[in-house]
Amino acid sequence: MDGIVEILIAPLGSGGYEEKGVGMREYRTAKYKFPDSGKIYETSFITAAISEHLKVDKIILVGTKNSMWEEVYRYFGKIEGDLEKEKKYFSLIEKIGDQLTEVDLQCVNEVMDEFLKNINPHASGGSVCKILEYGMNDEELFKNLDIFMDLQQQFQPADKIYLDITHSFRSIPLFMYLMIDFIQTLRKDIIRLSGIYYGMFEVSRELDYTPIIDLNPLFSITKWTKGVFDFVTYGNVDLMAELMEDNDIKQTMLNISKLTNLNYIRELRSQMDKLRYQLEKVDDVPVPQSMLLYLKPELLDFVNYFKGVNNDAEFQFRLAKWFFDHNRYANGYICLAESIITYLQYIYKKRIPSIDYQNKNDREKIQNLLLHFLKNDSNKDYQKIGQVYDEIRIIRNHIAHAGFGDHDDYDKVIKKSLELANTVEKYIFHNSNETKLSKLPSLYDFNNLRKRPNFQKESSR
Repeated sequence: MDGIVEILIAPLGSGGYEEKGVGMREYRTAKYKFPDSGKIYETSFITAAISEHLKVDKIILVGTKNSMWEEVYRYFGKIEGDLEKEKKYFSLIEKIGDQLTEVDLQCVNEVMDEFLKNINPHASGGSVCKILEYGMNDEELFKNLDIFMDLQQQFQPADKIYLDITHSFRSIPLFMYLMIDFIQTLRKDIIRLSGIYYGMFEVSRELDYTPIIDLNPLFSITKWTKGVFDFVTYGNVDLMAELMEDNDIKQTMLNISKLTNLNYIRELRSQMDKLRYQLEKVDDVPVPQSMLLYLKPELLDFVNYFKGVNNDAEFQFRLAKWFFDHNRYANGYICLAESIITYLQYIYKKRIPSIDYQNKNDREKIQNLLLHFLKNDSNKDYQKIGQVYDEIRIIRNHIAHAGFGDHDDYDKVIKKSLELANTVEKYIFHNSNETKLSKLPSLYDFNNLRKRPNFQKESSR
């Protein structure tokens, strides 16, 4: 189907009606009003009011076998004086209950489409009635789940979905809401929830009309819930960033997400500092941004985790631990291995300022120091540094090659992550190690760090 289709999904109940004869039920009339409009919709169907206000293309009506399907047909079909329609109306009355099937409701689909065409000649039509179970046990709940999953066939990419949650058992509107949330999460390309409407009958006596309110802002809370879960569990800030109303903070968070995934340390440190500065300025913000006030402590904890690092190597090491804490082991092992090289390079740079952390040849020399010399050094602490680097390097390389080749099983790799990080911290990043490691440039001349079996340490040892 071409173009964006606007679809209203509404539950159909069996209460709030008046008896008009044997087996004949009619909904009571109410005056409905939207906050953004002065128009009053006086009707017995809130679905009709919402459909007219939004000019929707089709209606998906869901209810049980005992819902007031015949009343939907009577109202939308304008059956008075039409003998054929009156016959179908009484036929529906007779079938309400266990005899009713969705085939019987085809006539209801047709009159709903007629109604929509009258208020919007461009309406696509295609309205559908679906019969749900009561949902009184797991079996009935899963049958309803199957029905809603099948409804995906009614949706095309970019369609706008509106929910009316006013009528029926309280469980059915709740179920509808949860299922649409699930489908939207599962298939973000298929639907866009654009409104959740509720008729507040509770205040109609006070106002002399029933306001129809849009609860869609509450739907953003479920998105925030997912965003917070992603952030707390995996350290992913993408969804939270997308929801941010503050464009500056949003852009900084998106930059952090990209740089974290790429392990671009220097740029990442800069963006962390920038986010900390932006968050510390947040105080009184407009209501649409109020979620930021609740999230500010968590975000500050995040950026302050990296506060106070003295150099890029320490930042890499702290980032590795943060990755492990958030179950991102591939990133963690990469950062852990590189933090060792960067720190030793930092030690050498104090002696030789021309050494460049980002220079490939310079980093390869430090890697040679770790792989070929420190592992075989007579100093046990130096040996441990070479050994732990080699173990981390092997794991990192297996991860980089998608696990092909001989390697530890993945459970062991995961369990060893924090153990290896603690070893690195003990032998390299603990404050007591800098004096000991500062002797390395005298023991191993930087320009002579080559893969040569006959390499000898300097006599100044």
